Amino acid sequence: MSHVRFRVHHILLTLSLLSFASFSSGFTGEHPYRPGELIIKLKEGVASLTNLPPQWQPLNKKGLSLQSGPMIYKASYPGLNGAALKEKAKAIQNEWPVAYVEPNYIYELNETIPDDPLFERLYGLSNTGQTGGAPGSDLNVTSAWDEGVGSRAIAVAVVDTGIDYEHEDLAANIFTNEGETGLDANGESKEINGIDDDGNGYIDDVRGYDFINQDNDPMDDHDHGTHCAGTIGAIGNNGIGVSGVNWEVTLVPIKIFSGTGRTHAAAIVEALLYSATLPIHISSNSWGGGAYSEAIFDAMKNYEEKGILVVAAAGNEGRNTDDRPKYPAGYELANIVSVGSVDHWGELSYFSNYGYKSVDVVAPGSNILSTRPGGSYQLMSGTSMATPHIAGVAALIWSRFQEEGYFAIKSRLLYNARQTDPLFEKIRHGYANVQNSMEEDDIAPNSPSGLSMEVDEDGQTAVIRFHPSGDDGASGLASDYVFKVSETPLTSPKDWQNAESIQARKWEPQKNQMIMTLELLEAPKEGYISVRSIDNVGLMSPLSEALFYQKPEADTP
Repeated sequence: MSHVRFRVHHILLTLSLLSFASFSSGFTGEHPYRPGELIIKLKEGVASLTNLPPQWQPLNKKGLSLQSGPMIYKASYPGLNGAALKEKAKAIQNEWPVAYVEPNYIYELNETIPDDPLFERLYGLSNTGQTGGAPGSDLNVTSAWDEGVGSRAIAVAVVDTGIDYEHEDLAANIFTNEGETGLDANGESKEINGIDDDGNGYIDDVRGYDFINQDNDPMDDHDHGTHCAGTIGAIGNNGIGVSGVNWEVTLVPIKIFSGTGRTHAAAIVEALLYSATLPIHISSNSWGGGAYSEAIFDAMKNYEEKGILVVAAAGNEGRNTDDRPKYPAGYELANIVSVGSVDHWGELSYFSNYGYKSVDVVAPGSNILSTRPGGSYQLMSGTSMATPHIAGVAALIWSRFQEEGYFAIKSRLLYNARQTDPLFEKIRHGYANVQNSMEEDDIAPNSPSGLSMEVDEDGQTAVIRFHPSGDDGASGLASDYVFKVSETPLTSPKDWQNAESIQARKWEPQKNQMIMTLELLEAPKEGYISVRSIDNVGLMSPLSEALFYQKPEADTP
């Protein structure tokens, strides 16, 4: 077997918090960006403009309409930097119908070399204590394999440094774009004819695309993406190397980082918009940064609108991201799962970020053995390694419940996780458990009952008490509760869908009563709050009765 090497490996995005109102922060030097380049989004309702400057190039190449995704452009102004580029951004904001303008930020891969001992077993899939860890501290995958080992009908976009699509443990699971295969009208192979045969704006994108070098070869020249791909879907039971969480799955190489571990926001946005046009179910994102990008948020929201689940790394700073969010894992979108890392003892990895509100679930991320470009294998550590475990788990669940949408798959993943003492109050749902997520269930929980509410004297929080719901009807216990607020009572599923969610700050489960504290800071001055319970596979109860509230009038001097 080829040699095995190891390293702690994660990706850090150096990215600025930015709306146009704070645009100048992008030019302070705190967050690096590409000189002479801006990212621009048209306002909602502006489908296209016929007189756009020639410097504006659409990052969404499949049709210039809002139906195919947000209209985001990269604009090139060679020679402009610093104050001059800032002035150009202000002029664009004033002269064109744009929602925002921001610099084209630079992103980097950061890595260090650890002195960890060589780890030769996949304890994340089956932990028997072979590494000195805790037996049973794993994803419980082997039991789930009794019911299925995955399906190539489920596609996972690996948004990373590319994939070694020729690796013998991966090749059979690599995506093929059918629109770029076969012969064209001239009898030439569509794979190499230099023509955009499928009309998606990209030439000969047979296996995916390289958005950092702008070509059709997403071969991994760094190692990171191939390692993540192997965890998701290295071919199992083939007598070679390792096994992924899925023995069969479709891996889509979406290359956004160079071989030196650098990229920029325009490449990321274009990659996300492109991959959303493919028949993918899951996007695996083992990269992250400390700041917020409007453009990347829009691309992630486009994923949500297309029904694509996003799995994202919580980050490797060992900090509480409830206090300081990490993006893209911290974007407040219903389709995102934020992933922390545990070691072979089932304890939070020393490097892993955590947060009861901000990190959903954990998976093994310390000393993970997986595929390496060139046909070999290596060890890596980081939430980057935990993330593909969860992307793989989601794909395995989806392979069994192929008619379900992303919300049901996410619910199965999260609400069947195991909460343990080392993770208590640090991770919202705990340690993922595949076998538990495979339950057949078509009985929705009953509605919460016996609701009462008290609003504090400042009108900032509301305490709601109610009787816990069942899991199957009145039987068992529901897994979660979702609250929404509206100015009129919610009476239908459509009303519920259009209402605003409201954050539960604190849970106090008691024997016969749930006590939950809700944030009212951004809620209307008066309105109605309704709640629905969710079971362990994502089924929702009917609407509860609506509770009316009024915020107290502020005292005047």
